[in-house]
Amino acid sequence: MGVRLVPAPPPLPAEQTAHETGPPRTATPSPGGPAPDPVPPALRTGRPRRQPPVRTARSRARDGAPGGAPELDPRQACCMVALAAVEVLAGSRPLAQLARWLTPDVYDGLARRAVLTAPGTRVLDAAAGARDLADPPDPAGPTRRPSVRRVRVHRVDAHTVESSVVVAHADRVRAVAVRLSRSTGRWRASALVVG
Repeated sequence: MGVRLVPAPPPLPAEQTAHETGPPRTATPSPGGPAPDPVPPALRTGRPRRQPPVRTARSRARDGAPGGAPELDPRQACCMVALAAVEVLAGSRPLAQLARWLTPDVYDGLARRAVLTAPGTRVLDAAAGARDLADPPDPAGPTRRPSVRRVRVHRVDAHTVESSVVVAHADRVRAVAVRLSRSTGRWRASALVVG
């Protein structure tokens, strides 16, 4: 794939240019007159140029534009962390996928527990994907993913949320307690207990 050169369009006749874009301007300023226009006459439309709006990190985050993540509801974040933690303990999700959602202490605690509850899996293998961890197909039917039955959320302060999540997985119902703290614009689990 190379660069393709395209010939430039022919210039407009002088009378058409003067009629459509106004009188031609000279590059040298007249004494006491206005400064020369930096826009060439062929590109002038007659409308004033509109300046683009100033984009801040908060407006990018609100719009979901690159450079800022959209604001995540803490209730949704609690459900996502609880479901993912139950999947890690069941051996169907790699722990590395939770690294950005957990503080280092919580990550280490979940890793210790995952070794005990899912010893024959590659849960701690960072290169393992969800397909690597999936059980072989069961003739009785596919294994169901965990689902949230109930969520209770309590906002402790502007940067801290505590929740209890009831998760149904296979033939068990588990309670998960999550404490999310907001740091650097992101919710992270600073405490996690899976019953």
